[in-house]
Order: sequence, then structure tokens, then C-alpha cells
Amino acid sequence: MIKRLLLRGLLFVVVLVMSLLCALTLLVATEPGTRWLLTKVREATGAEFTHQSGALLRGVVLQDVRYQNAGTQVALANAELRWHPAGVLWGVLLVDQLEVSGLRVSVAPSDETDQAGEQPFSWPDLGVPFALVASDVSVQDFSLQLGGDTYALDGLQAELSYGPRSLTLDGLTLTSAGQRLHLQGTASLTYPYALELEADAQLQTGPESVPASDITRFIPEMLYRNQLQAELVASGNITELDFDLRTAQPAQINATGHWVTGVEESAHLQAQLRAPRQTLSQFWLDYAAVQGMQMGGELNVEGWLDSYRADFSGEYQWDDYPEVTLQLVGEGDLQQLKLPEVDLHTAEGSLNGEAALNWSEGFVWSADAVAKAINPGALVPDWPGAIDAEFSTAGRVQGDNLELEADVDSLNGSLRGLAVQGSGGAQWDKERLQLDALQVSLGGNLVQANGHIGETLALDWEIKAPLLEQIDPAVGGQLDASGRVYGDLAQPKVEGGLTAVELHWQDYWIESLAVDSEVESVKGQRLRLNAEASGLNLAGTEFSSANLVFAGTPEAHQLSAELKQDDMTGLAASLGGAWDGETWSGQLQQLEIRSAYMRTLRLQQPALISAAASQASVEQLCLYARSRQDTDEVHSAACASGSWQQNQGARGQLALERLPLSLLRRWLKDEVDVNGFLHGTGQFSWEAQGVPQLNADFRATGAELIYHVNDEESDSYPIDDFSLLVQQAGSEMDATADLTFPGYGQIQAQLQAQMDTQSLQGELTAAMDSLSPFEALLPAVRNIDGRLDARADISGSFGQPQLKVDAELSQVGFEMPSFGVSYHDFNARVQGDQQTLNVEVRTQAGDGQLSLTAEAQDFLTQAWQVTAELKGEAAHVMNSQLLDLYLTPDIILEASPEQVRVQGSARVPKAHAVISTLPTSATKVSDDVVVVDAETDDAGGNAIPIYMDVDIALGDEVSFNAAGFKARLGGELSIDKSPERALYALGNINIINGRFQAYGQDLTIEKGTLSFQGPMDNPGLNVTATREVDDIQVGLIIGGTLQSPTSEIYSRPQQTESDAMSMLFTGKPISGASSGEASMLVNAVAKLGIKRGQFLADDIAGRFGLDELTIKSDDDVKDSSLWLGKYLTEDLYVHYAIGLFDSISTVGLTYFISDNLRLEAESGQVQSADLIFRMER
Repeated sequence: MIKRLLLRGLLFVVVLVMSLLCALTLLVATEPGTRWLLTKVREATGAEFTHQSGALLRGVVLQDVRYQNAGTQVALANAELRWHPAGVLWGVLLVDQLEVSGLRVSVAPSDETDQAGEQPFSWPDLGVPFALVASDVSVQDFSLQLGGDTYALDGLQAELSYGPRSLTLDGLTLTSAGQRLHLQGTASLTYPYALELEADAQLQTGPESVPASDITRFIPEMLYRNQLQAELVASGNITELDFDLRTAQPAQINATGHWVTGVEESAHLQAQLRAPRQTLSQFWLDYAAVQGMQMGGELNVEGWLDSYRADFSGEYQWDDYPEVTLQLVGEGDLQQLKLPEVDLHTAEGSLNGEAALNWSEGFVWSADAVAKAINPGALVPDWPGAIDAEFSTAGRVQGDNLELEADVDSLNGSLRGLAVQGSGGAQWDKERLQLDALQVSLGGNLVQANGHIGETLALDWEIKAPLLEQIDPAVGGQLDASGRVYGDLAQPKVEGGLTAVELHWQDYWIESLAVDSEVESVKGQRLRLNAEASGLNLAGTEFSSANLVFAGTPEAHQLSAELKQDDMTGLAASLGGAWDGETWSGQLQQLEIRSAYMRTLRLQQPALISAAASQASVEQLCLYARSRQDTDEVHSAACASGSWQQNQGARGQLALERLPLSLLRRWLKDEVDVNGFLHGTGQFSWEAQGVPQLNADFRATGAELIYHVNDEESDSYPIDDFSLLVQQAGSEMDATADLTFPGYGQIQAQLQAQMDTQSLQGELTAAMDSLSPFEALLPAVRNIDGRLDARADISGSFGQPQLKVDAELSQVGFEMPSFGVSYHDFNARVQGDQQTLNVEVRTQAGDGQLSLTAEAQDFLTQAWQVTAELKGEAAHVMNSQLLDLYLTPDIILEASPEQVRVQGSARVPKAHAVISTLPTSATKVSDDVVVVDAETDDAGGNAIPIYMDVDIALGDEVSFNAAGFKARLGGELSIDKSPERALYALGNINIINGRFQAYGQDLTIEKGTLSFQGPMDNPGLNVTATREVDDIQVGLIIGGTLQSPTSEIYSRPQQTESDAMSMLFTGKPISGASSGEASMLVNAVAKLGIKRGQFLADDIAGRFGLDELTIKSDDDVKDSSLWLGKYLTEDLYVHYAIGLFDSISTVGLTYFISDNLRLEAESGQVQSADLIFRMER
């Protein structure tokens, strides 16, 4: 019985367990069971979903799930879960896959009062009794809304285990907007939550548009301006943490440290940041102003925000500038920062100082610095130097008030080789500026300012610049300026003036300038200004004087100006107007134009003028010239008017009546007159968004060129047709120009332009049977004749015109009086276009000939190139009183914007040079003379470098006659030149069959050579001149260089030096020489630089009973004189002196009253008498 009951009981238990297992299996292993179970969960929690598939045991998929509870809303579009139920048996929840997409979480702000603060806080134990192991967790399209803020994330991928006592992340990857963050590590779930963490981040260049809710908006834009790659390793817990942060892109940075978080004790950070040298743009500082700068350094920080200390050392390198090292030491807190050490060092100077900042009450700062040997040339190459300075600054900003103080205690050093000094101070307190003895000097130039500007005004300034070229070599002259501001703020007054002498800049020159100005009322803006200048040269155009006077206020002012070129040429104008803040309007009241080539033009009536940013206009500006001074009859007239409006366009008109063609004489030769008058009208308009419209018709009447051959003879060249006609209909423009010389030929030009498409089509033709009329136009040419046939075609567009040329000169002959030669059978041909232009010239030059061939490539562009070859045979190129020259050249020239090269050879078959007197330039300036503002061959920084390599050979008929020296010359020279040096010669010039006549004697040049091994103006000398006197050969050997010659006298058989020199220059021994011949000998000693010259002079003096015979000179060698002296008594000395270069003679005497007192008297060009006392100490 008992056994049966046990069996029945056991069977019941088995059946019950089986039933439970079957029921559980139905719930988790079948889809209906899972659906029933989820329905119960939905009823219990209030969760909603629209679709479910699968079973819990195999995996379940839910769609459109929604849950809401206590202000929290959760919604997801899709969720899929796959797990291993068997793990539950061991207390582990094993999740193979969890995929969630479209997850939306919204948490409303809570209105309940937080009561947690009333209870002592304790760190929670986050451990759980079971473990969760998830090998694949994926969340896509997640957003979290907290109140009014939304945070979105594109995706999350994780592999993790949680519990029971720790959290392990085998991998957690966050991605959003193209950015990526990966984490892995472990953490304890109990306080203090020990952790080990590794993270790496990759940020790509940010997309152009990122949704406002994306979490990447919290990343500073500068971090992903370039790609960022970073790694972080951290260990510790929430009370203290060790970290190591490294970035590889865009900059290499390593930050390590220890952070006490402040959970248990005061927060504290000890960190070190290092970065090798790399471009500044890699540090997210990509600014054009510092593009290319490199930076590297180390920063150490210790402390926390309430008390910290930091030191920094860095290196900076920027292009070719010197390397900079910077060291800073700082300490501070939440209210202030102190920099007790600031050191900046470069190879071009150093800066040391200290500074302090405080922002507890407003913003307060102070700084002191010392600069040593600062070279501004490191930044501005034209201003090298070494400057020392001590300066300080302090200030405060509080509210709208600014207080500032700056003092330069000292400023010393040099700049561009000039002494620099400066000192002074400045203070700004609310609305008062104080300048205390502010002054800066550079060389001889000084700027000073002193005074204050505030409620009352008392400020003076002064500029003294007697040497402007010291400031800028491109500027020169003397400048003085001064001024002052005085009075009170309600009625301030300003006075100022300026004077300048020999003021010049580049091609502009003013001999004198004076400016005087006074602001009579600053509040009323009443200004008076007067400027006067004289001796003006403006880019080659000279004016004798210029005056400008301005008086008035912006609302009503008067301006008058006068510009004079000479007594016959000038301009005078006056106008009055007003400025209302946007538009200037007024009248041109007077305009007078005077010219030596026509009657004076005067303004017929006042012309209205207005100008603004959006419009400008001139109404009927008419100039006229009277036939005579005593009549109102109009001889010539010119009228113009025009207007421009920003949104409408521009238009203008011009009318000329009997404008004299004699105005063209300004650009013609002096011996050319032009008769005739120009008449015509022209109209121009250009509507906004339209095409330009141009119509013009100008014609000359009675035109004639008159060339005055001499005072009695002249040639006349009438001009029948001299006109310009422009007609335009719509966008098509036709233009023609004609120039006809009856009996000589005609030049015509035609142009068609399509103004809307800017296309061009035109031609220029010339058919001149004789070139005689051009004699009036061409300088340095006379008696020109020949034929010209030319045609030039133009096509293309305004921006890219195309040119084709075919021109021929035939049977041309002309004279060049300045060279004394004539050319005949001159024939030339020019053919090509702007890509390639060929030139060929052939001519007879005397009995010889010359030819030139050239090719120009891209000559209308900046990449032009020219190649030319000049050849000839015995061409007669010069025939003047000084030089008769025949030349056989074989020269090649290659030119481009980068360089000019000249190479080849030139032979001189025949030449004869005659120089009666040596030019002034033959006298060499002493080596210790410095020429200020000397002109150089270099035209400026834009000059094209020139290279030359030319060989010159002298033929058998080259002779020379200069200052008593006659000889035939021969030899060869090689002439070189480069931008780095002047002309350089290498070779020898030989003196053949030479004779030298000097001091009344005729010397034979036995041998002579000029050796060139350097600059052309200083060849080496090797010349021997001899003569025979009574079977005795005496000679002079000249050596050294042309600028420093040496001479030595020799004789065969041997004679005394005095006799040899006397025989050489007088033909007799010294004993037979007269006193006049003795003076000549001493003169020769001085001029020829004969060795032992003073010994010879003393010997000659002794032979003629003189106490002194010598050459004396002052600072200038040209003041040298021959000095002959004799003691008549022991105390009375008489001398006679004659100039070696000016032949001015003087007679003087000296009477010695005592050892220390003497009387000197002299008579010559001037008379003088002096009593001289000498005291030795």
C-alpha cells in the first residue's frame, strides 16, 4: 500500500514537472506561447508593439514598440533578440545578438523637489546577482530628448559583460556624422570603481551640414577641421586617475599626468604635454598670417584652478625668419595670473620680462620688459640694426572705463647703420590722453611730441628731418614740420606748418616746399591751408612753381591752384564748393591754360561740378582763346561735358574749334613748326548693362609741317588729310584715320569693332613714295629719303588681339649729323605676328655694309624673347672731330625679361682718335672720396640683368693722337660684363710707332703695352720712351696702372739722375739748364710721379741756389703748386709758387720775429697778411 502511494506520488510529481516543462516550452519555444507571454507583459507594464515574430527560445523580433512611464517615453522601430536560455542555469544571461534601430527616448523635466540632498550620500553598489554577457549589441539611429534638447547618435556597436561585480567592455564603438570613437576596458561595480580604459578616436573632416541634434555638435569645430586620430590609456578609479593621451593627426601631441578628481580630497592635476616641431596649421591654427610657421614645445602644469603653476618652453620657426625660443613661468588662481618669467630669444635679439593679470574687479594688467640687440632686419630686410629698449605698460578696464599707461624708459641702438634713440611715455585715463616727452631719433632725424588732449588741449609736435635719405634711400631732402593743438574741447584750435628743401622720391623732385595750415574752428571744421612749391620735376616734366590755397569749411570752401612751367607755360584754376557728407558740389570758377605754342585758353563761364560715390557730373566746361587781347573774337575753343550715375551709366561730349596743331611741337624737334587747326566733335555713352557707344569726327585744316634746315632755309610738308572718324550704330563701331602728304604718300587706318562680343577687325596701310616728311619727326636724322610700304592687320578680341605685320623700307638714305656719317641703300623688311616677328635690315655705311636679322617671340606678352644678329664689313659708323671709326661686327644678342646676353666679336679695321685736351673725367678722384647720391647704371630693382662677352680686335689702321702722344695701336681685348660687376677687360693694347711730344722735346716710344686684367678704366702700363742726346740714350720707363702710374728715368751710359732727367726733357745736362727749365723739370717730376722725385727736386734746387724747390698740395690734388723759396736773411724768407693745374702764381714772404711769433704776407689772386703765434705743449 505504501509502495503504491509512493509510486503514485512520484508519478504525480513527474507528471507535474513534465506538465510545467511542457507549459514552459510552449511559452518560450513556440510563437503562440511567446505571443501570449508578451501579451501578459504588455498588460502588466503598459508597453505597446504592433508586430511580433519568433519565439523567445529561438529569437524574437518586435516592431514599433512604445513604452511610457512617469515622464519617460521610449519608442523603437525594430528590436531583435537572440539568446541562450541554458545560461540561466549558471546565473548568466547569454545574449548572442541584440539589434535595435530607430530608438527614441524622451525624458521630461521633473517638477518634484530633489530630496536626496537631505540624506548622507553614499556611493551605490552597482553589482548584480547574475551576469549579463552580450557578444553583439547594435543600436542604430538613436536619439535622446532631455527637456527641450535632443541628442542623436548614428550607431553603437558593443561586446560586453556586466556583473556580478565588474563591467568588461571588449569593444564599444560609437559612430555619428562620419566620426568614430572606440572604447575597451574594465571597471569595478563597487566604490571606488577601479578601472582600466583604452580609447581611440578618429574624426574626419566635418561635413558641410550636420543636423543640429547630432552629438558631434559638442565637438569643437577646430578638432575636426582636419582629420583627428587620438589614443587614450587611463587607469585608476574615480578618486584618482593616471592618463596617457596621444594624437597622431593632425598634430603629434603626447599628454601624460595624474589627476586627483576631488572626490575624497582637494582636486589636483599634474600633467605634462609635449609636441615635436610641426606646422602651426596642424595645431588647428590654420591662419593665412602664420602660414608655414612651425612650432614645438613642452608644457608642465601642476595644481588646480584655485591654485596652479605652469611652465612652458617652445620653439618657433617661420619661413626664412630666425628661430624663436620662448620660455614662460606662470602661477595663478581663479582671479589672477602672474608671469614672473617671460624669456624670448632669437639669433636676432632677446626679450625678457614679467607680467601680471587680474580679473577679480574689472581687468587689470602690468608688464615690464627689456629688449636686447633686436634686429628689425629679420622681419624687414631693408632695416637691419641692433636695438636695446626698456619699457613697461599697465592698465585697467572696468566697465566702460579704460586706464592705460605705457613708458619707454630707454631706446638705444642702431638701425641701418644709424644711431637710434627714444624715450617718453603715454597715459590714457578715461577721456584724457597725456604724452610725456615722447621722442624718437634716427640718425640726424627727430620726432617729438608733448602735451595732453582732454577737457583742455595743449599738445605740441615737431619733426626735424634734415637727412630724409637716412629714413628711406628712395626719399631725399630736408623736412621740418611742427604744429600744436590748443584751447578747450568746445573750441579747439590747430596750427601746423611744414618746410622742405630738395625733397625727392623716385622720379619726383621738389626743390623747396612750404605748407602752412590752421584749423580756426575744429567744431566748425574751418581750415586754412597754403602750400607753395618751386623747382618741381614730376616724372621728367619740369615746373618752376606750384601754389595751392584752401580756405573754408566742408559746407563752404574755396580752392585755388597755380602750376607754372615757365613764364609762357602754366595753369591756374579756382573753384568753390560744398560737401554735405555724401556729395560734393560746386563750380569751377576759373581755369587758365598758358602755352608757348598757342594763345592762352580761359574758362568761358563757370562750370558746375558734382561728385559722390554713386554719381559724378561736369556741365559744359568751355575754354576759349581770343584772337587778340583787345577783342572778344574767339580764336580757338574747346568744350566738354559729362556725367556718370551708378545705375544708369556714363555719357560725355567733346567739341573742338580751331585748336592749334602747334601744340604738337612739344613732342617734336626744336627746328620743327606745325601749322593748322583741329576741328570736330565727339560723343561717348555707356548705359548700365549696355555696350559703349562712341561717335567722333575730328579733322585738321591748313595742316603743315615746317622743318627749318637753318636760319634761312626751310622745308614745308603740307598735309591734305589729317582726320579721325568714328561711327557706331548699336554694337557695331567703324573707325577710320587718314594722314596724307601730297606728293609723298598716305597712311590710312581702319578698324571695325563689335562692342558686345568685343571682337576686332582692322588694318593699317602706309604707302610713302618719299620719307622726307618724317625728317621733321625723327630726331638725329637729316636728308632722309626712300620708300615705305606697310600693312598691319588686327583681329581677335579686346582681351586677346591678333596682329599681323608686313612692312618694307626700300632704297632709303639718310644722314646722322651727330655721328658725322650717312647711310644709303638702306633696306628693311618686317614680317610676322605677335607670336613670331622677323626683322631683316641691310644698309651701306660709307664704303662698308651692315646687316641685322632679328626674331621676336611673343613680343606683346610678358614672356617675350628677342634674338638678333648684327654683322658687317668695314662699316663707317662714326666720323667726328674726335673719332673716325670703321667697324666689322659679328654680334649676337639674346634678350628676355630675365636677362640680356651680348656675345660675339668686333674688329676695328680702321680708326683715328684725336683728343686735344684730356676731359675732366680723366682726373681720378681720390680713393678716400665718397660720392653721395652717385648715379649708377642700374635703373632700379626692375632692371634686366645684362651679360656681355665680346672680343675686340684692332686692325692695322688704328691710330691715336692725344695731348702730344701719337701712335698706331694694335692688339685684342675680351670685354665681359655681368650684373655683379662692371665692364671687365682682358687683353693687351700695343703701342706701335709711337711718338711723345712733351716739354718741347720729341720722345720715341720704343715699346708700349696697356695690359687689361680687370676694370677697363685702370689698365696696367708698360711704356718706354727714349731719345738720343750727344750719343747718350736717356729714357723714361712708365709702369704701374693708369690710375696709379710710376715713372723711372734711365740713361746709357750711366748719368746722374738729375742730368738724365734734364737731358730727357731739355736736351742738355742740368748744368746747362736755365731757371725756367728747372721749374719745368720739377713740374715733370710732380706730374709723372718719378721715383726719388723729391731727391731730384732738392738736387735741382741746390744747383740753382734755392733753399726750397718742392711740390706742395692741399686736400685737393688740383690745388698743387710748384714752390720755390729762398732765405734772404736769417729771419726773412721769400717764396714764389705757381699752380700745376691752374697756372695761378703767388709771391709771399715770412718774417720770423721770434721763435714763437712770425709775420706772413702773400699776394696773388687775393692778398693776405697774418701774425702767427705758436705755442708748444
